[in-house]
Amino acid sequence: MKQIFVMCALLLGVCAANAQETDTVKYAAGNDLYRGITRKLPYRQMVTPYGVEVTFAKTVHIIFPSAVRYVDLGSNHIIAGKADGAENVIRVKATTEGFPGETNFSVICEDGSFYSFNAKYAREPEMLNIEMKDFLENEDTSDFSHTRMNIYFRELGNESPLLVKLIMQSIYKNNDRKVRHLGSKRFGIQFLIKGIYTYNGMLYVHTQTKNSSNVPFDTDFIKFKIVDKKVPKRTAIQETVLDAVRSYNEVIEIAGKSTVRTVYALPKFTIPDDKLLLVELYEKNGGRHQTIRVENADIVNAEVINELKIKEGMKKHIFIMTLFALCLNLKQAHAQRYLPGMKALQVTAGMADGVHWNSDTDFACHFGAAYSVYTKNANRWVIGGEYLHKKYDCKDRRIPVEQFAAEGGYYLKFLSDRRKTFFLSLGLSALAGYETSNRGDKLLPDGATLLDKDCFIYGGALTLELETYLTDRVVLLINARERMLFGSDIGKFHTQVGMGLKFIIN
Repeated sequence: MKQIFVMCALLLGVCAANAQETDTVKYAAGNDLYRGITRKLPYRQMVTPYGVEVTFAKTVHIIFPSAVRYVDLGSNHIIAGKADGAENVIRVKATTEGFPGETNFSVICEDGSFYSFNAKYAREPEMLNIEMKDFLENEDTSDFSHTRMNIYFRELGNESPLLVKLIMQSIYKNNDRKVRHLGSKRFGIQFLIKGIYTYNGMLYVHTQTKNSSNVPFDTDFIKFKIVDKKVPKRTAIQETVLDAVRSYNEVIEIAGKSTVRTVYALPKFTIPDDKLLLVELYEKNGGRHQTIRVENADIVNAEVINELKIKEGMKKHIFIMTLFALCLNLKQAHAQRYLPGMKALQVTAGMADGVHWNSDTDFACHFGAAYSVYTKNANRWVIGGEYLHKKYDCKDRRIPVEQFAAEGGYYLKFLSDRRKTFFLSLGLSALAGYETSNRGDKLLPDGATLLDKDCFIYGGALTLELETYLTDRVVLLINARERMLFGSDIGKFHTQVGMGLKFIIN
């Protein structure tokens, strides 16, 4: 018997191994595109393209939030390029009238963002001028990243362009003066270096230009260059020019009696003791040039960006935006949901004081309608009305009792998923209305008199409500509510459960 069991076990093991091998071989052989040790990219990794219509007789302009660095076209059916004199605008046009199918083009911007577009021909495009900033603020995405902020540029090294921008914004907004000995003042123009900062190999120089005169100062250029401290006679001047890789709030014209601050980002550098850094500000068509001499000690003692006393709100902003730049799916929330000022109409229905489907039992139901206005943080004000119908046993018959109540309340959203598909809210409402028994008829058919009187009722309700979006404008509601009403002849407390639909109307 033992031998039989051993043989059966061996036979099963061999069959399982063969089956596993067969499945593996079948998988590898059945996938014509991916053979060997290759894994297909998941669908989530796709940068979902925007749809753009182009035509032969008109030009489509696309405006981006930052300067365009790269444009690539999918075919020769279209042409595209930067608009003359504008760094953040590209123009797209069809080269072939009525070309079939679709083609595509891609754009990389200076802030590290990547955009993908599918282009098709249309005799009259729906949009001729497109502002991408509006698309990013109001985009309706599902589960994919439309814009990736993880493009890196050679001049920034391993630093994220978005993080560089946010650091410059933080320095600008804090407006701290860390350096008090670097400046120049001539001809009514004061040029200062307020701070020198470093982070991850990058140097950030915070400058301030104050025009005390009545004549505007037109900036020609600002130059950073390393020169010798002392230049012997009859010796060629040796200098190394450093180009600022990024700037924040760089203003060309400084009006009279005004002050402008700018933050420049420079690649990592150090200078020996026998050299210095010259920061030169030149006036266009003028002679009010300014020069600041920066010693090596000022460079090596630059303030570490981690030690900045950044405001707590800015810290959170940088943290959130950095995660946005590094994560793939952080921007998946539906921007059109739960916006401040959004309005909605809803209808609900359900059971009260238990679920009773048979009219021979204590049947009770309720119906409601309400109008909602959303506030900040996905909270909302609600006004509406509700009808409750319940039957009570009285001898050999059932007496209907009805409540008509108006509601006004505030619902606090305390839980939602990342995709903004499900929302859980807790609402507190004030109720006031009227209660009637047997439709006001107090005399029963057997001659008895109903003692319950029609009366005014008032009180409140606590509601737990779950919302789930079926579409961007239709929402399914599931709620549970506890009502407490004073003045009623049928009890103060009533428990309700129900379902409903909400319709977004703007």
